[in-house]
Amino acid sequence: MNYIRKRPKILLIADRPDWAYDHICHFIIDELSKDYDFYIDYLAYHYKGKAINIRQWLGNKRNYFKSCLKRKILKEGNISYDLICFLGWYFPFTADFNIKAKGSIQGIFTEGFPPKGYTISGDIDIETFVKKYLNKSLAIIAGSKGIYDTYSPHIKNLYYATGAIDTNLFQFYKKNKTIKKSLVVGWTGDPNRSFKGFYDYVIPAVKKASLLRPEIYLKTRFRGSFKTLPMFYKDIDIMLIASSADAGPSSFIEAGSCGIPSISTKIGIPSETIEHGRNGLIVERSIEVMSQALVYLYDNRDILYNMSIQIRNDIVNRWGYKSRIYLWRNLFHDVLKKI
Repeated sequence: MNYIRKRPKILLIADRPDWAYDHICHFIIDELSKDYDFYIDYLAYHYKGKAINIRQWLGNKRNYFKSCLKRKILKEGNISYDLICFLGWYFPFTADFNIKAKGSIQGIFTEGFPPKGYTISGDIDIETFVKKYLNKSLAIIAGSKGIYDTYSPHIKNLYYATGAIDTNLFQFYKKNKTIKKSLVVGWTGDPNRSFKGFYDYVIPAVKKASLLRPEIYLKTRFRGSFKTLPMFYKDIDIMLIASSADAGPSSFIEAGSCGIPSISTKIGIPSETIEHGRNGLIVERSIEVMSQALVYLYDNRDILYNMSIQIRNDIVNRWGYKSRIYLWRNLFHDVLKKI
């Protein structure tokens, strides 16, 4: 008699649709759906707190039904999951999910301590933080090597697992080697997250560089469909990343897949990928240093052109879906054995 193997049910929880955590969810689903039944839900649909007026009440009801559709609850009834993957470590403390599961894992995707996403009152050391906020999970995800190094002395079941990029969607835009007059600096993301440094570093650095080279411009994108995002990069020459605590940022691998190098602080994926001067530049988190780097690449387009070729190759080989999925496969395999 032949038995059909029952696939484990895994619920992936991101913060909101079409943002970085959501992209990680879809990357995982695309690559591992043959082995697991995946479902998605969003923090944005479950924030704690009562509605204070009819408009909020209607909004909460709408979000609830959106959540049901995403989790396939309306179709399959009240599901009991084998595993919940909270991509943000703080999600269980800021939302009411009311979900049944045999076990959970939490992710940390910002460098430095304490991690971003949730206000922690008073001073706290890593040991206390782990016991207070992470002790109920079967495993913790470190979204970068820097994060892994920070927490590995304190967490036994710590796994390095990262985002990845669809290199077919974000295709290589080959730049003309001949010098054009302008240098377009790109930035995308949420400018209101202070650790991104958009207002404090990116804008001032571009402004300072443009005083010396007036044809240096800044082009930004703060929202929009993920499917149209590759078009944003088509006109960009260089990305400027001023983050102090990112495991990513995703814009680095998006741009790199399109053949656009970055000037970046030493964080997350850039620190794991950039070989200074070959496929990008690693710089101090300084307006002066960043502006000098922009002027340098404006004046040395042959170097910028060569960086463009190198970063595309490096992203394809190291950060494409096939190159990264083994990390998540190993994580789920190990954790589900404990359930």
